[in-house]
Amino acid sequence: MTAGPRSVAILAGEAEGPVVSTTEPLSFWGGVSPEDGRVIDVHHPLHGACLTGTILLMPSSRGSCSGSGVLLDLILSGRAPAALVFSGPEDVLTLGALVAAMMFDKPIPVVRVSADIFQALSRCDSARITASAIEASGVTTPLATPPTSALDLTAADRAMLAGDTGAGAQQAMRIICAMAAQQGATRLTDVTQVASP
Repeated sequence: MTAGPRSVAILAGEAEGPVVSTTEPLSFWGGVSPEDGRVIDVHHPLHGACLTGTILLMPSSRGSCSGSGVLLDLILSGRAPAALVFSGPEDVLTLGALVAAMMFDKPIPVVRVSADIFQALSRCDSARITASAIEASGVTTPLATPPTSALDLTAADRAMLAGDTGAGAQQAMRIICAMAAQQGATRLTDVTQVASP
């Protein structure tokens, strides 16, 4: 049996594990222990749950961009969730997963699904994610391919992406373009100065 509408693999990959689901966004910075992957936020419904190896379902994350670093630490130490499934836009943990995949070749799937599919998956004990689908309780949810960038890049942007300005700038531009693409951006904006409040 196949369920639609199609969902999107923000970061494609394969994973399998028990489903851990919450309707409350979770901050990984101060909310999840990088030492053992357990939820340490005493106010969160998942308090005490170990996220290692799970298919983690959340509407989105919350908190600062430091959560990206916590997820990256968890991925590199083998204590991260096996996959992240969101029902809405999410940038913080997605960035951590992109950095792990692009800089350390340690990808974990990041998927965005509709509210009804999220609810259906939340009732499942386990799930399997492939490059093309989520499979759970006999239901297969097709995954659209990761978004491709339709960014209108400047000549300077293209030079960085090609590696003309060094490997570090090239890697940073790859991550920026991937984040911009999953947000639906059509161009990048050059920033040369920022005024502090």
